[in-house]
Amino acid sequence: TRFSMSEVEWKDRMVFRVRVDDILALKVDYPDHPQNSFMISSTNGNFTVLPINDNIVTGAPRKGAVEAYLRNYQSVGAEQILQMEPVLKAIQGQHPFVTIELQTSDQVQTVALYPIQITADASVRDRIERFYAITSNRDAFLVQQLVFKDLFWGIESFFED
Repeated sequence: TRFSMSEVEWKDRMVFRVRVDDILALKVDYPDHPQNSFMISSTNGNFTVLPINDNIVTGAPRKGAVEAYLRNYQSVGAEQILQMEPVLKAIQGQHPFVTIELQTSDQVQTVALYPIQITADASVRDRIERFYAITSNRDAFLVQQLVFKDLFWGIESFFED
């Protein structure tokens, strides 16, 4: 006898799986809150945080903040793999809550997260905040805010008051 599984059943549900040392650059863009958007670049193992827009950041850099933030990308998984076409239909006309672009020596990966609208009559299980995640590899995922929340930093998190 043979056992066969569909592609969705055996495919990896990890959205991000990268070591801090492998990250060359990271860009986090919040379209509705551009003052929180930032980019991180690595030069010889030293990280620099810069705003994406003309926002001026004041304060001294918090020691170890960048490394702590980047460790959050070591293992971030999705709840479910989705078919692309229904997701594209569901997010039509929306812009993402956040777009994350992660560059390593091997690749550049982009993930856009679109919030799922919760209706007032949704059950308790469905009230968990979720996002559709669309990757540059043309994968679609259902992800939980609880799992991704550590990636939602603003630029002010890297600096002292």
